[in-house]
Amino acid sequence: MATIITLENIGKTYGKGTSAVRALDGVDLNIEEGEFVAILGASGSGKSTLMNIIGLMDEATDGTYYLNGEDVTRGSDARLTKLRGQEIGFIFQKYNLIPKYTVLYNTALPLLLQGMSYAKAKAKATEVLTRVGLAEKLKAHPAELSGGQAQRVAIARALAAEPSLLLADEPTGALDKKTGEEVLAFMRELNEEAGKTIIMITHDLHVATYAKRTIRIEDGRLTGSDRTDNPPL
Repeated sequence: MATIITLENIGKTYGKGTSAVRALDGVDLNIEEGEFVAILGASGSGKSTLMNIIGLMDEATDGTYYLNGEDVTRGSDARLTKLRGQEIGFIFQKYNLIPKYTVLYNTALPLLLQGMSYAKAKAKATEVLTRVGLAEKLKAHPAELSGGQAQRVAIARALAAEPSLLLADEPTGALDKKTGEEVLAFMRELNEEAGKTIIMITHDLHVATYAKRTIRIEDGRLTGSDRTDNPPL
């Protein structure tokens, strides 16, 4: 099985001198193709910093990061932007949908920004929206959706470019418990049936149990790893 992510002695320091804050300190991590991993930690643990580095939205101060075998630790802005668009699908807590655009256009937009023709982007967006159960909502706007539907649009948008990795940041944080568990069950289904590699950032132990591996982070260091074969009922 291929290794998608390799982090070697990753550190991140914000500020300098006496005001310096060490957010990550010596993080080593491997993520294999087809894994569903939760990174679990309290506020201030370093999980958001780790997510930003994995998602190529921030650079490590030290250490090395390989994405699909490529050293991306200090890539050019152009290269990192291209990799973010092609290799990583982002699922955010607040969905990040654009209110004035339809569900279909919200989903197609990242493909259009990568230079895909409108016809191909529309076809791909329609395909993934159908896959997440929203075929009847293509012309709807975000304000017309429930929280669960909006998050499914966000998942469809993340899937549209067929990335090697889905990176979910507190994906149920804006949802009620029942809807949140429906979204988590769907993410588990994407992993098990479609083989999608998923990294989920969370502070909630219950949410983490939907993943197949939970990695704990505290004070910028990974402190343990557990495997979960069965999600909650």
